[in-house]
Amino acid sequence: MNLIVFAHKAEAQNFLKEKTISQYSKKLPNLYHCDKYYVLFLGKGIGHVTRDLASATLELSGKIKQIINMGVAGSLSQELELNKIYPIKTCILAPNDLKRRETFDLQTQSDKLFTCITTQRMVDTPAYAKYLHNYADLVDMELWAISAVCHQLNMPLSAYKLISDYADNPTITKSVKQKAPFYSSLLKEYYTEFI
Repeated sequence: MNLIVFAHKAEAQNFLKEKTISQYSKKLPNLYHCDKYYVLFLGKGIGHVTRDLASATLELSGKIKQIINMGVAGSLSQELELNKIYPIKTCILAPNDLKRRETFDLQTQSDKLFTCITTQRMVDTPAYAKYLHNYADLVDMELWAISAVCHQLNMPLSAYKLISDYADNPTITKSVKQKAPFYSSLLKEYYTEFI
């Protein structure tokens, strides 16, 4: 069975509508399960991801075959379309975010694959977005940490990111939150059809 991880519960809301879905345990309040998959929402940022994903993966040892990260991301290129989902092949950490320089290759399968850069701060200026575009096609705040945990635990990882905005727009956060139900429905449709 797959463990599908999201940064926020709002991104996962359509996955939580399965008839048989329920909380997995009180000690892992953000982990849910049904007869089709497990769902975990982590919060954004490297610290939350590392702790919660490691705990859930160890708890589900032997029950999951792979981890799939789904969620929204900002595009660093006008070539990527809004509201479209892109498969991720490589994840890197933004320079200067941590001293670690590991790059992770994921097991995502697709004809065309993209690179995601994880940063610990909002992309709030066109200059910062342009700088990050030197390294990647899109940006998020958690995939690198998810990749690091999966690498340490020798767990296969795939990732699919929905482009919610162009990352050089500092006022977009409120709009992304308002559109969460729409984004969640697109992510669920993609999962059902392609994964």
